[in-house]
Amino acid sequence: MVIEHYRQGAAPVYHRLRSGGRRIPDGVRFVDSWVDERLDRCWQLMEADSREALDAWTSAWSDLVDFEAPAGPIGRLVSKAFLASYLRRLLETRNDWLQRELES
Repeated sequence: MVIEHYRQGAAPVYHRLRSGGRRIPDGVRFVDSWVDERLDRCWQLMEADSREALDAWTSAWSDLVDFEAPAGPIGRLVSKAFLASYLRRLLETRNDWLQRELES
């Protein structure tokens, strides 16, 4: 998980997203994201095969976004060991519920 802090607000980020996509390199996969109510911070759940692959993705956005790992090195360890699998299960449960609701 990474936290994005928008340098110039959300508009430039979403404009680039609409015009050029997420710019995700090989070895990085988008899972989900959440934006705060002020639209100046976003939590991104990503999967990466390596730190280098994740760094390639963040550098493509570094002119518009400052990135951080929650709680620094400790947060990266917690994220790797626990948070990613927990959020994946949460999203799968949410998506299953949404699908059942839409089909009923």
